[in-house]
Amino acid sequence: SLTDRQVQILAHISEKRTNIEIADIMGYSESTIRQETIRIFEKLQLGGRNEARKYFLENRERFGISAASKGEVPSSREEFAH
Repeated sequence: SLTDRQVQILAHISEKRTNIEIADIMGYSESTIRQETIRIFEKLQLGGRNEARKYFLENRERFGISAASKGEVPSSREEFAH
């Protein structure tokens, strides 16, 4: 299963954000986001960002994110921890 941080990154990927954009939003380095993205793709056996986006959009309820929220999740690690 994915960590909370990985779910948050996956949600941002589903919104077509780049690793740099995700890093800025979440407060991590771009290399951290890149490594987490690789782990997400490996865990879910996804071939890339397009597959990840499709997977997230089809399974967002599983991650506790409603269709109405369009994948929106807290933007920083502090918000996500609460």
